[in-house]
Amino acid sequence: MRHYSLTKVKLDLNNIVGSAECSHAKGKVSSLGQAVPARYCNIFPSVEVKGVVKHLHLLPHELEDYEEQVEKVLRRYVKRLQWLLSGSRRVFGTIIEKN
Repeated sequence: MRHYSLTKVKLDLNNIVGSAECSHAKGKVSSLGQAVPARYCNIFPSVEVKGVVKHLHLLPHELEDYEEQVEKVLRRYVKRLQWLLSGSRRVFGTIIEKN
């Protein structure tokens, strides 16, 4: 997990919506004197990341690449879990790591 976590392989949500164009912003309209959200703000799905609302604005190929990478990581996790459940303890014994 230390080497292949979602954060280490840069597949966490922060990296997807980390670009500046995805930020949700309310602009102040001087004639109204109040903050107004963008006109098409409700079209894009939004998510809160570290207390900031971001819009998910991804191109299809970006989403497909991300999906492939996540599937690869999940296959690695499943393979590791199957290996752990298959009797690795019989071979190596129970390994206790020091923190």
